[in-house]
Amino acid sequence: SGCAGTKAPMVTFPAHAASSGLAVTADWRGQGPTAFVAQFGSSFSANPTGSDVRIVSLGPRPKERVFASDFREHDPLGAAVGPDGALYVSLFFSGKVMRFGE
Repeated sequence: SGCAGTKAPMVTFPAHAASSGLAVTADWRGQGPTAFVAQFGSSFSANPTGSDVRIVSLGPRPKERVFASDFREHDPLGAAVGPDGALYVSLFFSGKVMRFGE
């Protein structure tokens, strides 16, 4: 079949959250390999998910949780880890870039 050899997902996110940005770092605050996922948010009004940034530990037992929230609806769009080790998240509607320090 077309899915032969695929593995189960490491973590799952809420449906319709529209993950739009991803940044990965080898070590975040001594926690080891970490990913950040900017979630633009759902356009499905019956399921208003997303509009946050999730953190995913990439260790032997991956887990995810909300890292930053309280953004405007459909705002978090991109994510990058800068040379200073900080996380930068671009906000679509607010027209800003947020910095989360190392």
